[in-house]
Amino acid sequence: MAEEIAYMGAATAAVFAANYFLRALPFLLFGRGGGGPPRSVERFGAFVSPVAIAALVVYAYTQLEPPVSAAYAPYAAGAAAVALQLAFKSGILSVAASTALYMYLVA
Repeated sequence: MAEEIAYMGAATAAVFAANYFLRALPFLLFGRGGGGPPRSVERFGAFVSPVAIAALVVYAYTQLEPPVSAAYAPYAAGAAAVALQLAFKSGILSVAASTALYMYLVA
C-alpha cells in the first residue's frame, strides 16, 4: 500500500513538473521583454487553428453513420454553421444554431 501511494505521488509530481515546464516554456524562450514571439511563430499560430478545425471536421464527417431518415442532417447543420459563421462572425451563434437545426432534423 505504501509503495502504491509513493508511486502515485511520484507520478503526480512528474505530471505537475512537466505541466509547469510546458506552461513556462514560452516565457523562457521569448522572454518578458515585450518583443513578442518571432514572426514565424505568429504565422504558425495563425495557421494551426484553422487546420486543426478542418481536420476535426473531416474526421467527424468520415465517421458518420446516421440513420437513413436523417442522412442529410449532419451536412445541412454543417452548411448552416459555415454560412452563419461567414455571415455573422459569431462562433457561439453558428454552433448553437447549427446544433439546434441538427437536433430538429434528427428528431
